[in-house]
Amino acid sequence: MKKNVKAVSLLLAFTIMLISCKKDSNDAIPENSVKYEGVEYPLTTGYLEYYGKVSGKQSYNMDLTLVSSGLTIYEVEGEIDSVSGTGNILYFEIFTSDSNALDSRTYIFDPEETHEAGTFDYAIVGLNLNVLTFEGDYFAIVSGSIKISKKGEEYEVSVNCRNGTGKDITGFFKGTLKYFDYGDVDLKRSPARTPSFFKRNF
Repeated sequence: MKKNVKAVSLLLAFTIMLISCKKDSNDAIPENSVKYEGVEYPLTTGYLEYYGKVSGKQSYNMDLTLVSSGLTIYEVEGEIDSVSGTGNILYFEIFTSDSNALDSRTYIFDPEETHEAGTFDYAIVGLNLNVLTFEGDYFAIVSGSIKISKKGEEYEVSVNCRNGTGKDITGFFKGTLKYFDYGDVDLKRSPARTPSFFKRNF
């Protein structure tokens, strides 16, 4: 009888351990979201926009935009024409050493806008934001980093930044990113180009 009780106890302990391990494993996988002031806002999809090689630099302008399902992106002849709806957005103007993708590395915010590879400068967050009426939260990122890891066609994006009031903005996204090629744009000659979601809509 004692042997049976001991066997049942060991089986129960083993089962609890398996459930606990499975829970810990699931908890370790971040959700696609942006976190601000302790609240997580979901992200569902993303895209890259290539704007050409930077004059006099060994870098390329590749804008990254991550959005939630509340936003609708309209395309015309292979380009993003407009965006409507209400949702969450992370936007970064990034400078990479690859014209076809974001190379795997950590990109650092550059307030001097040197356009060197491995930096980003213009960066915006929108939370529950209506892109037509501006209702919701909308602010700039002024410091921090973005870690990019690419395996095959899948990207992993980890955001660790701050806004102008010193509040943390963290985020995570894992998935494929649609690529839009806008050709060879001379950034030095045309600094006022329209480079993506926020510069098109705001």
